Amino acid sequence: MISSEDVRHVTFDKAFQGYRREDVDDYLKQVAQAMDDLAAQNDDLQKKLVMLAQRIEKYRTMENSLSTSMINAQRMGDSIIRESKQKAAEIIRSANIKAEDREQRARDDVDAGQRQEIVTLKGEADSFKRSLIEMYRKHINLINKLPDYTRRPRG
Repeated sequence: MISSEDVRHVTFDKAFQGYRREDVDDYLKQVAQAMDDLAAQNDDLQKKLVMLAQRIEKYRTMENSLSTSMINAQRMGDSIIRESKQKAAEIIRSANIKAEDREQRARDDVDAGQRQEIVTLKGEADSFKRSLIEMYRKHINLINKLPDYTRRPRG
């Protein structure tokens, strides 16, 4: 590959009826300058290419990090939903057990109240029976104290 320095230092043999030396030297200077400009532009583009490659690598790293974060967030979300459903089921199960327990206690309380009411009614019935029997005794005693007015046959 020819460099701009090669173009600047090239020499040509003199020949009869050749090109004008000043024109060739000016043109070679222009070519060398153009090659320097292109080399500088190429260097600049190479630096930009390296920077862009670094940015791309940085973006890929960020993309991988974001992807990993999204996957982890999705897993965490799924885990939270699963745990929430389990906890909700557990709360419902616990609430049903408590409700059944309270219902049974209420039934027991009603049964105990009914049994107590039955005991009270039986007591009242026994008391009424005793007072009725006592009243009948008093009536029988009163009847027995009444004189007997029936005629006795004479005999």
